[in-house]
Amino acid sequence: SSSPAHLPAASAMACPADARVDLKIEVGGGVLPASGAAQCLPARFLLRRLCPKVQRGNWARYLPVGAADRLMALAAPTPTWRISEFSSLATPSSSGSCSQPRRAFRRCCTASSASTGLPSWADISEDEAESASSVSGGQCTAVGDVLGCVWEIAQHAMGTRRVQDALEGARCEAERVDIAWELRGHVSKDMRCPHANHILQKCINTMRPENVQFIADEIAERECLVTQAAKHRYACRVVQHLLRRCSPAQVGGITKVLLKDADALACHTFGSYVVQQMLEFGSEDLRRDLSRMVQRNVQILCPHACGSRVVRAALEHAAAEDRARVACAVAHQPEVLRQLAAAKNGEAAIGKLLDVLQGSERECAIASLRDEASRV
Repeated sequence: SSSPAHLPAASAMACPADARVDLKIEVGGGVLPASGAAQCLPARFLLRRLCPKVQRGNWARYLPVGAADRLMALAAPTPTWRISEFSSLATPSSSGSCSQPRRAFRRCCTASSASTGLPSWADISEDEAESASSVSGGQCTAVGDVLGCVWEIAQHAMGTRRVQDALEGARCEAERVDIAWELRGHVSKDMRCPHANHILQKCINTMRPENVQFIADEIAERECLVTQAAKHRYACRVVQHLLRRCSPAQVGGITKVLLKDADALACHTFGSYVVQQMLEFGSEDLRRDLSRMVQRNVQILCPHACGSRVVRAALEHAAAEDRARVACAVAHQPEVLRQLAAAKNGEAAIGKLLDVLQGSERECAIASLRDEASRV
């Protein structure tokens, strides 16, 4: 039978009318009613069963003609959480936080998930978020849909995508500032979260540098946090974007701490990328100090896969006289030169070194490299 009553349905439970998902489906010129079984249709279950990667069972033939395609197109977008309905509760407490609308938002999410079969923010995985984002056609999220609960939903895969969409689709800088304001006080946790760190990066790249100063300030509050962030697989990205987008004065507290540990960071898997960003976008004084650090530690950096990238960055972005010093420090030690050439990322560094060296020093370096090649 092709009647909607024969479709699998969730148990009808009491929930707010605005928490349901409208699944009206136009089929063959008709419309499946948005009530009863069709209203309570477990869309998430059907989407998984109708996924093109999975062979459909014989049960699919009993669906109305074209219903499967309509479900894939209409049931994929996530429900719109009407945060504006809780605006009357958004009165800041004495601590300055709006906890009541967040609790109301969480209850709405729970009720909607239970009644419609759609996932809550905490239940959806990274792969499901990617799939839902592609199926929904990248629909833009309104700023009002996320205000009041930015930090809570930022901790989950689907939530972070909606906040990023809202930042990109914001009509003005003021709307982006309203979103970023809810992240204040949470930067140290967000930058290490596999989901929330992307929102911090999006804030840095879409907002004016002066409006993301709070991110740099919260990271620089504790010296140990700065070094930990530079070595963290997620937080290091936030630090790199700050170094790239903000002025040297804005990130001075961060770079001052990083410079103390630059020799250790240069050989770290993630910290080496932070050092490279400082060499490229740092102030003149910072680049000079880093170049001298590289010059002193060429014996350690050149054989190292990460350290060799830092050597290349110094040869590319430092001042002319500092580049010459680093190049000479490497070229005057034939063993170090050969180690740099044999390093995982040493080929690019050797090319930059030969571009910097001139005259007899360049010829000696080329001869040493040829000797090593002939031995191999």
